[in-house]
Amino acid sequence: MNDKYLMENVMFGSKVMADLYLHGVIESTNENVNGVFSKALTETLKMHHDLFKEMETNGFYSLSNVDE
Repeated sequence: MNDKYLMENVMFGSKVMADLYLHGVIESTNENVNGVFSKALTETLKMHHDLFKEMETNGFYSLSNVDE
């Protein structure tokens, strides 16, 4: 298993977790539960961003501009 494959799988997993945590934040009625989901979502989004930047640095994730 190479680094790119591993990082792509972690990125996919973080997207799934962010979606689950977002639904937890939106649908929780208890403030404590909402806070836990909100913190988990924030940490997951930060991890996802850091992973994206690392993948971009290593040439594993390239972006291109869209023509106007």
